[in-house]
Amino acid sequence: MIKQSLLITLLILLDVRRPEEYADGHIPGAIQHTNELMTKKNTEALLKDKDQKLYVYCRSGRRSKEACAKLVSYGYTNVIKIGGILDYADKVER
Repeated sequence: MIKQSLLITLLILLDVRRPEEYADGHIPGAIQHTNELMTKKNTEALLKDKDQKLYVYCRSGRRSKEACAKLVSYGYTNVIKIGGILDYADKVER
């Protein structure tokens, strides 16, 4: 069994919803980075390794699609859109 801490070092789960949405419930281990406020500068400060796997989600999938396009334009190479938390069937963290 892979421990969550090991998994986090292999990938980043990126929640691109607004802070209040994140606080209402997010996938365990996810970090929050608001799509609407995402810039190259603040993204590079948060996500140092541009080759690390980034799994991106939002509420329904629209913002994660936009965020993925931004991340690729900033030079990130392993960006994967996983859609929206509405499709997530497990427990959320608050």
